[in-house]
Amino acid sequence: MVLSSILFKLFSLVDIWHDQYALTLISLGSGFAFGIMGLIVGVWGAVYQVRKQRVYRELAYTVVSNGPLVGGEKFPGRVKIFLDGQIDKNMQLIILEVKNTGTTSVKKDDYFESLHFEFDKEVVAASVTDTIPPRLISPSLLDNFPIVMFKAIELPDFSLNPDDMIRLSVFLKGKSSVRHRGRIDQGKVKEFFPQASELRNYHRRLILYGLGFLISLILLATLVLAAANL
Repeated sequence: MVLSSILFKLFSLVDIWHDQYALTLISLGSGFAFGIMGLIVGVWGAVYQVRKQRVYRELAYTVVSNGPLVGGEKFPGRVKIFLDGQIDKNMQLIILEVKNTGTTSVKKDDYFESLHFEFDKEVVAASVTDTIPPRLISPSLLDNFPIVMFKAIELPDFSLNPDDMIRLSVFLKGKSSVRHRGRIDQGKVKEFFPQASELRNYHRRLILYGLGFLISLILLATLVLAAANL
């Protein structure tokens, strides 16, 4: 009620725009608020440019899903999975995405050690299910991409441009965690967590909204102070 009455008084007094004291306060408050905004934008722009121009190699993998191939508890007696002629109730499907998240290409000669994914259970089969861009891998190479081992798969040294992606489906004889091995020249291989990235972006938005709200409060306080001194 107090704020609304002050605002009513503020906007009902047309002379506020002709009062030298009020105009000075408004000018100082606006200058301070927009100065802070300009500083924030300038710092953010400088950081963005530095990151954009920085050249680095980076491969990131994401575990898109990791669970039973078919939930037997959901379809009891109706769906059965056979492996080598025998019913297998523990078949596990892991979907992985490998992406070049760096700013430069990763070429075949950049691998110190090929990228491996290791599991706790035996690998039954593995295949490429999708790529960005489409047909990234020649059809003649797909039969041996990835290379299936006993409890691991290996990706042949393969060139990837920034934002290129390979999606893999891996079938295992039971529940398993995922571990990786691999090294690239002047770069790194890491696991990427989409939820953590979304949470960081959410916090950044909160900070920006908070700063915008603070600047609005400064402007409003300036106007209220000017009205109170009329």
